[in-house]
Amino acid sequence: MNNVNITILGLGTVGVGVVNILQRNQQLIQQRTGCQITICAAAVNDIAKVRACNTEQIQITDDAASVLARADIVVELIGGITIAYDLVMQALQQGKHVVTANKALIAEHGQSLLNCANDNKVMLEFEAAVAGGIPIVKALRESYIANEMLEIKGIINGTTNYILSKMHKQAWSFADALREAQQLGFAEADPTFDIEGTDAAHKLAIMAALVFNMPLPLVDFYCEGITKIAQQDIQYASELGYVVKHLAIAKVAHQNIELRVHPALVAKKSTLAHIDDAMNAVQVTGDAVGKSLLSGVGAGAEPTASAVVADIAAIAKRAFVDKVSSASCQPSPIQRTIIDNFESANYLRLQLIDKPGVLATISQILGEHSISIHSILQQQAAKHDGQVPVVIVTQPVLEQRMQQAVVAIQALFAVSDDLIRIRLES
Repeated sequence: MNNVNITILGLGTVGVGVVNILQRNQQLIQQRTGCQITICAAAVNDIAKVRACNTEQIQITDDAASVLARADIVVELIGGITIAYDLVMQALQQGKHVVTANKALIAEHGQSLLNCANDNKVMLEFEAAVAGGIPIVKALRESYIANEMLEIKGIINGTTNYILSKMHKQAWSFADALREAQQLGFAEADPTFDIEGTDAAHKLAIMAALVFNMPLPLVDFYCEGITKIAQQDIQYASELGYVVKHLAIAKVAHQNIELRVHPALVAKKSTLAHIDDAMNAVQVTGDAVGKSLLSGVGAGAEPTASAVVADIAAIAKRAFVDKVSSASCQPSPIQRTIIDNFESANYLRLQLIDKPGVLATISQILGEHSISIHSILQQQAAKHDGQVPVVIVTQPVLEQRMQQAVVAIQALFAVSDDLIRIRLES
């Protein structure tokens, strides 16, 4: 029996989940890998903190660097970039295999870390960094290897999906849905990375690098969060036959790669429209396989820990049973242009002063930018303020052209509030 020692850097929510799974399923994992996996040490900030796992046989320390040498596999669950990068790089340079759930680390420094892993003939695995318990990294690396990949489209942030689901199903405000998400642990005390789209952007960058052979980090692609979505947008979208979702999209467009993260209207009949609450889903399109969907819980202690343990087990079997020295998957340095001038139809919500000719002026501006109108919803003017809510749905148009039209419309005196724009995704 092969003995494999692991050191865990960080015993937060996911770290505790990893300890619990390895201890609870020890015999099962041993049978499947041919390895006895032992947690020899864990590095934490607060040694005295009580944790919801059994640490009696684990050395607990606040000096992470001091326990790297004891490990065959180092598991990084600290989060952030600076400290995590230094420790992971040290571990790789010492010839240690590494597993991480840190999407920001891989998105920002994945190329240099993968280079270091390959130079030192060790493995760097990061399944949990993309979609929690959904094995999307393994699928993209292996299951779709025979395909030319055309598109990845998905809901890959549980916080935003939970918020939008509550706004749709229970008619909650954004603030109320966010508060509930925080109380349930789906959102952090500071939810900025989630609700502004940064978390989804990091995950999309990793998937795009794997699928389209692009070196990390990826920059200059479109990213927008959900903070401007109001309950009335949810209601208007429903009236038009859509549901608002926060999507991450990467696809081939004219020999370039189109990358974007933003709220989108998706048809109620589509599969993604029915991915609710904290669930995640990734739809992959390949030239041979067509469209396929992977879905599951994208966050949480044990779903994410499950992906971490799967990486640990895979490394243990490959390195200590199959004797494979290195198997890190590194994107080839193929330079493909990232474009943000994509094409989409658009939902525009405006608050207009109730005066003759206002809507005609807006239609004229859209026409001057070669933007065709698909449909218009116009409500009655409010009794006291004389304002009319109007929703315009356009035909597909290039992003740059739409942005120019939005600026011109916003400058009108008759537009009394910020214009809300949501793209439509077919």
